Amino acid sequence: MHVEQTTYDASSVESILRYARQLEGTTLRDACEIDEVANPRKRRGSFGNALEKYFFHYDINNSPDADFREAETELKSTPLRKKKNGEFSAKERLVISKINYMTVVDETWETSSLQKKLHKILLVARWAGLTDFIIRKVVSLPIVERFRKRRQARFLNEYRSNHAAGRHGKLRCSLEFSDR
Repeated sequence: MHVEQTTYDASSVESILRYARQLEGTTLRDACEIDEVANPRKRRGSFGNALEKYFFHYDINNSPDADFREAETELKSTPLRKKKNGEFSAKERLVISKINYMTVVDETWETSSLQKKLHKILLVARWAGLTDFIIRKVVSLPIVERFRKRRQARFLNEYRSNHAAGRHGKLRCSLEFSDR
């Protein structure tokens, strides 16, 4: 592997973050010494899947638990776009969790699988440069402390709406992360 540190402690947010920050300024292909990563423009989620498989070395899954369960941290990647003034901004909304239509009616807001994903998020932001997807920034977001307090009412309203609709067999939407 092109990176210096080749392992991390999956129970420590600090260790995971230190390991992940090795990606900044490079590409996933170079860091993991792989030939190619499927183009995320053609198959949404392919970059995140490659990040999980080749860099963090865990099996791709659809678990309702956080990706790093022991550290209560969810791994997410998001594309950036470069504005005319040279600044970067989010290219699209980031989906935090999909609603399990079969179990949502048996959950409460406090016990929902969404809560596990919202606790802490390790966000890997990438930019589609001219030849590859360059990792611009790796950050650990203490969602419980900052973002979640600002958006808690929105999440709760969405959740309650879906919960009620689920009881009647009419779920209608998913929860998305957007700081807009």
